[in-house]
Amino acid sequence: MNSLVFRGIPDKRVFEEAVAAARKWHDGEIILSTWEGAEEAIDASIVDKLILTRDPGPLKEYRNPSLIHATRQIVAAHHGVREATGTNTLLLRTDCIPHSSLFKFIEERSAGDCHLFKNKMVCGNIMTIHPDYRGFPPHEIIWRVGDWFQCGTTEDVYRFTDIVDEFEKHKNTGYGLEQIWVYSCFTKFKPECVSGKNWWEHLVGNFKIIDNESTGDLINARYV
Repeated sequence: MNSLVFRGIPDKRVFEEAVAAARKWHDGEIILSTWEGAEEAIDASIVDKLILTRDPGPLKEYRNPSLIHATRQIVAAHHGVREATGTNTLLLRTDCIPHSSLFKFIEERSAGDCHLFKNKMVCGNIMTIHPDYRGFPPHEIIWRVGDWFQCGTTEDVYRFTDIVDEFEKHKNTGYGLEQIWVYSCFTKFKPECVSGKNWWEHLVGNFKIIDNESTGDLINARYV
């Protein structure tokens, strides 16, 4: 059995469509991880598990407005995945509609020293870009992995989300959430791989990047 974990605040129409689409191909558990009170906007009976967390509130990061909901996103992801019981887990935003299985894209990682996960984590190509952002010294370039979905073994996806405290250390670097998320994974679990300039090599060594729509058959309702 595999698990689907939706994270964030659901829009009633979009979320019901997302769950209905998933039920057509997924016979395992479906989990919604959101904030206390957010479940009132939906029919919670359509999911198998409802994980409610006290809202940690917005992050008042005025240097980087893109991080305003960062803690919310990370906490919702972490709390949802830790309740998953499937062998593999697909973690995705509540505005994403999965029309077919992404579990078939999970593949064993290649040999190497800088691997975060047991297998490669599947992610989408949208907003997964070559790390050409010029950051603050000593880090000239850095990773960026799209946040629409991540798919891998449940152990791997849990590790991907287990960075709440680590994120706090790097939230003032000037990077975006997608960059800090992956960077925090490396600084927590593979700090020896942070130095140097092999960012893109490390990225593709840890993530299997697929086209969100044509390959993954997944759409984001906000961008339709």
